[in-house]
Amino acid sequence: MVEAEVPAYVREALDSGSNPLRTLREWRGYGITALALASGVEMRRIAELEESRLALSRQECEAIGAALGISADLLPCEESPVK
Repeated sequence: MVEAEVPAYVREALDSGSNPLRTLREWRGYGITALALASGVEMRRIAELEESRLALSRQECEAIGAALGISADLLPCEESPVK
């Protein structure tokens, strides 16, 4: 997968404290329903994450990142457990 280059205005929004999931979803032109279908993450879960600012699981980050064509590292992901 080729990851999209995040434009400066999106990076500025992220740096200024906007919700990362919502900002990146909207930049890529996805509604919540479309992102849920593309990523396999439930629509309700995406809405909850956008409202609460909770971290996504690593699996959710990978799925949403792939659907948006971006690195999962741009999303607020839970840390992977240390083995």
